[in-house]
Amino acid sequence: HLAVNYREEDVAGRMVRMLISNGAELNAKQAEGLTPLHHAVARGSLKLTRTLVRAGADPFLKDSLGRSPADLARQLTKSMPEAPANEIQSALKEVFSLET
Repeated sequence: HLAVNYREEDVAGRMVRMLISNGAELNAKQAEGLTPLHHAVARGSLKLTRTLVRAGADPFLKDSLGRSPADLARQLTKSMPEAPANEIQSALKEVFSLET
């Protein structure tokens, strides 16, 4: 969770990839039910979202308010108009093509 939220996205990406390669639990939830993927989407990071989805993060997990990462992506256009919300939603849908 902390790696995904690191202020500099490039550094966050390197930390996330290192943690993944060392067996980090991709779907670990915080007290509010947020996973690293929830955090990546909420910060508007297409790069981190793709990294986590391709590594096996579950885009269907819901937080304590019942929101999935896809729900957060839909909210991005309101809260962060400059964020690549459509691209993030597409990255979340990649899980379907990865499973086949």
